[in-house]
Amino acid sequence: MAASLSTRSGLALLLLSLLIGCREKPSPGAACNTNNLAACFDPAQAALCRSGQWASIPCRGPQGCVEHGNAHNVTCDDSRASVGDACMNGNIGSYACSADGKRALVCNRDKFESWRNCRGAGGCHIEGSVVECDNSIAESGDACGPPGSLACGTDHRSLLLCQDGHMKSASSCRGPKECAVKPDKRGVSCDTTIASEGDSCELPEARACSPDAKLELVCKGKKFVRLHECTGTGCVVRDGRVICQ
Repeated sequence: MAASLSTRSGLALLLLSLLIGCREKPSPGAACNTNNLAACFDPAQAALCRSGQWASIPCRGPQGCVEHGNAHNVTCDDSRASVGDACMNGNIGSYACSADGKRALVCNRDKFESWRNCRGAGGCHIEGSVVECDNSIAESGDACGPPGSLACGTDHRSLLLCQDGHMKSASSCRGPKECAVKPDKRGVSCDTTIASEGDSCELPEARACSPDAKLELVCKGKKFVRLHECTGTGCVVRDGRVICQ
């Protein structure tokens, strides 16, 4: 289920400076000689020697940038970041949360880029050194993983399924319980007892009543199709069962 994704952040990444002793503070864009040498420009910004030039690395997390002792061990907390920020880990994926807590970001080719939308109630937040992304709520087209994971649509009237790296509509959830995230956030439930002809569905032979209670529908070929017209009291749902009279 697509309730929550966890992955390691770039929090408290330690880089050991190879230069011991006194030295001048680097300045952004100035030349440098030793790749991966690190220092702090200021309490919220690290300096990293990359391709012969000092690169500025934002340290937007609560711990900021800190130098430790004469060996110049540097801690840059980049667990909070913006899309396009330079990142410490280069091509090795590290993760961060956006400032508004709505997205998880990944470090790719020296820059942070969008990775997942975190539309669930938990948003994107940091647990120790781990990025937690609550994607139990999603929109069609959202990036996702792993394949087969599920989420509720933002209107809670649809169930989405992760296929080929993106969320796609799997079923309508027009029943009174709609689509709901389970209390443990490890799954979702979808009430399909009410549906319209042509609505998406996942469970073959599942039954539903039309919204006007005039039809009983059945899931065939991943679509709800007409099964019976219901006269008398019409189509009703009792204890989760569809009854056509």
